[in-house]
Amino acid sequence: MKISWLVALTLTQGVALAQDVPSLVAKQLPELVTTYQGLHQKPELSRYEANTSAWLAGELRSAGYTVTDHIGKYTDGSRAYGVVALLKNGVGPTLLIRTDMDALPVEEKTGLPYASAVKMKNAAGQEVSVMHACGHDLHMTTMVGVARVMFAEKAKWHGTLMLIGQPAERRRVVEDLGAAGLAQQFCQQWVCLVQPAAKGDAVGLVDDAVRVKAVKFLEHRAAHQLGVQNRHAVDPMRA
Repeated sequence: MKISWLVALTLTQGVALAQDVPSLVAKQLPELVTTYQGLHQKPELSRYEANTSAWLAGELRSAGYTVTDHIGKYTDGSRAYGVVALLKNGVGPTLLIRTDMDALPVEEKTGLPYASAVKMKNAAGQEVSVMHACGHDLHMTTMVGVARVMFAEKAKWHGTLMLIGQPAERRRVVEDLGAAGLAQQFCQQWVCLVQPAAKGDAVGLVDDAVRVKAVKFLEHRAAHQLGVQNRHAVDPMRA
């Protein structure tokens, strides 16, 4: 009877939260669109995400999270621009959600009013055009929206939410952003959505360069990570 009551309570809370989300998102949407466009206009290359990471850290602090920045280090020993934000909300599991922050050395030719005209020097000292050509600007915008909704709906869930801003996702050069670093500084155990290529109890936060060990995995097999193998994708909400 007790277990049945707990299950019913959890489902009721989940339904209530789901019902509130569309209206909460609708209220944010105009601002989030502006945020996305602003991020798209100001991309930064891998290892140079100073302004982008500072922006994300600031947004998550403003949303009510405890934020630590400059997490991780690069292979040359310099500090990375990783961001970790925590929202502790009573006893319960820890859910990890990640966004990437870096952009690509690509010249934008979309003609959009918010198109990137940014040029930066890469690690070789060459000046290159920079563009968010793989959606990392959208990922960061989504994370900010999720952060705000989860804070607003704290009464309807319990546990800890860990939000990660991952630098240099395209370069695969960040160390100490995996199991050892996160577990030592923030949380020993968490639940996360994992990529289909992960084997056993590991999920790549930076592809094969960083591995995270966790207690439980919800395998979502996102089509984006699978490239052209969309037939193997699995709806994350059903996984």
